[in-house]
Formats: sequence, C-alpha cells, structure tokens
Amino acid sequence: MKPPTQASTPMTDVNDILAKMDGLHKSRRDFMNALLSTMLALPGKMNFRNLGRFGSYSEKSYARHFARAFDFLQFNQLLLQGRLGDEVIAAIDTSFVAKSGKKTFGLDRFFDTKIRKARRGLEVSVLALVDVTTRNAYTLSARQTPAFPRSKTAPPKSERRLTHYTNQLAHIPSNIRYLAADGAYARKEFFEAVRSNQRHLITRLRCDANLRHLFQGPWPRRKGRKKRYDGKVDLSDVGRMDFVGVIDEDVELYTALVNSPHMKQDFRIAYLLNRRRPEQYIVLASTDLELDARTIVKYYSLRFQIEMIFRDSKQHTGLCDAQARSQAKLDFHFNAALSALNVARLNWYEKERNTFSMASIKRISFNELFMDQIFLQLGLKSELLKMHPAFERLRSFGAIAA
Repeated sequence: MKPPTQASTPMTDVNDILAKMDGLHKSRRDFMNALLSTMLALPGKMNFRNLGRFGSYSEKSYARHFARAFDFLQFNQLLLQGRLGDEVIAAIDTSFVAKSGKKTFGLDRFFDTKIRKARRGLEVSVLALVDVTTRNAYTLSARQTPAFPRSKTAPPKSERRLTHYTNQLAHIPSNIRYLAADGAYARKEFFEAVRSNQRHLITRLRCDANLRHLFQGPWPRRKGRKKRYDGKVDLSDVGRMDFVGVIDEDVELYTALVNSPHMKQDFRIAYLLNRRRPEQYIVLASTDLELDARTIVKYYSLRFQIEMIFRDSKQHTGLCDAQARSQAKLDFHFNAALSALNVARLNWYEKERNTFSMASIKRISFNELFMDQIFLQLGLKSELLKMHPAFERLRSFGAIAA
C-alpha cells in the first residue's frame, strides 16, 4: 500500500463522523476518510484506476472496498446533524446517468432532461435536505432505480418506479414537514405516500389540471349534506382567485382553495401569471391548506437547489464515472460521489463563508495533495511548513474563489 496522501483541510469532521457510526472497523474508517478526501482532490475521471494513481490504496483495493456495503444514510444524517438552520425542507428528484454495457445493473430507458427524451442508461433518485435560510441543498439518501422488466401480471413500469421513489420518504427527519417535488411526482399514489408519512407535498400541477373550487359561502340551516364544491376552476381566468401581490416585475401571484377529483385531495394553489403574456401561467399546489401562497412559491423554488447537487457531483465528484457494473459497486459509487459533495459544501461554508465554488475546492484539495507529496518525498515536516505564510498562497493557487 502506498503512503497516505489524503488532503487534510476539507476533511476535518469526517473522522469524527465515522467514529460515531455503528460497527465500523478502523480499517474501514481509514478507507472512507481517505476515499472522500481523494475524491475531492482527484483530477480526471473518478474510476478505480485513477483513484489508484492519486489515492492511498491500489486499484484492486478500491474495487474490493466498493463491493462492501456502507451506510451512507447514517453517515449523511450524522454529517448534517446540527449543521442546518431552523427552517429546512426536503426535496426529491432523479438524475439520468449515461452508461453502456449489457451486464450493468439497472440499465434501462430513463428520461434525460438534457435532451428532453428517454434514452438508455441509469437513473439515481436523490432525497435532499434544503436549508431555507442559506438556500443550500445536501444529499440525505440516494438510490439507483432498478430496471423493472415488462410483465403482463405486474403493474406498469411507471407505477413500480414511483413505488421505488416513495420508499425514500421514510428517511425524511420527523421535524421536517414539507417535501418539494417537480410535476413528475404529481400523481395520486405519491400524494398518498406523502400523506401516510405525515408530510405535506408542494409540487407543480399541469396547466390543464381538472380542479374545482371549494365552497366557502354561508350554508342555510336545512337537512342534507353541506355543499363541498363550487364549480370547476377555469385556469385561464383569475376572477375567482384571491390576488396576493406582484412577486416580480411581470409576474402576479394569486391563490385559491381547490380540490382535485383525480387526486382525491384538497390543495392551496399558488397561481403565477405572466402579465405580459396572460396565456402563460404556472400552477403550484400544496397539501397544507394553511400555507400562504408566497411560502409555496419560495419552497418550490428551493427545489431547484437539488439540480445544483446533480451539476456539481457530475462535474467534480464523478457521479457519472462509475467503473462498475454490479448493484453494490454502483450504489457505493453514487452515494460516495454525493456524500463527498456534502463534505465539501459543509466545510466550505463553515470556513470560507462566501460564494460556494466546487471548482475552487477541487483546486485547493489537489494543491494540498500535491504539496503533501512533495514534503513526503523530500522528507520535510509538513506541520512546520504549513505554518509558513507562503503555504496559504500556494494552497489557493489557481482557485476561482479562495
């Protein structure tokens, strides 16, 4: 085994987190600490061969460790514990991962947002926590979507995938009330799953959604069931909606209490109307009828922070670089890439307290790794040299925002 070459600065909390995890031996803790550190410093693709070039272990050792299970959910829970603000929501979304081969686990046709159509590859479903104050998102749970074979007796593939997504909802912490998801999750089964987990869903509805107004007028004293509904909602007419205000130069916000016959669910909708083009509007819905329209818009807009997780993990921590085909190794790779991003984000904001730049973290981590190798090969004491004023300038050499 090569001498340790891990960068130390962005990994200050990882050892403490790993020590709190159940049943984790020292050899495994050392590997995970070295792996997450190397992933933040590694130039090029995040595969076994490249990890072997720059990391503390051989290529075969990385492949062997990737095949062993690791509780990334517990790791992320401990990592995020006490580090988020008082107001936190959950968000869920999927991301397409390009992958070829005939023996790869989970290989199927999935929707790729980049080209706006389905193509052959893999899919990762991510449940994230979003800090409302700082507007930062962190991965809590990541699961690869299996390739469900077609069957005449089994439910349709879309329903089985939706069931797979809903299984992640059990990981949402008990103190978080709201889950934000895009319009693809606006389905009856998903609403029921969120409700059974005692959460409220905030999502986007179709522009031609079948909705009806809730009756809120006075009811005369007479026998019979009280009137519940008060006509169909015309989404092209805001006459029966309550005006909230102007939230942008060209966007007006309206709200109403409605019911969806198909979803069998009451909603508080936030209706966003483009004043210059009245035919363009967005309908957001919340299952919490007491939530005000502005908060619905704010929480739904925070859902897009999960896209920053996908972007940074694909560009910098190798989410799409998996050199594996088995379910165990793919699951380990996806979770490691997303957990390494969590570590980078948390350490950056706690130390730098400025605009986050994953590119800068990669550059700083590599500079530290390279300098540690120089000190090691020359037999110099790195502890003393790191106290030199020039060390910080060399550490941040080439960084975008250091």
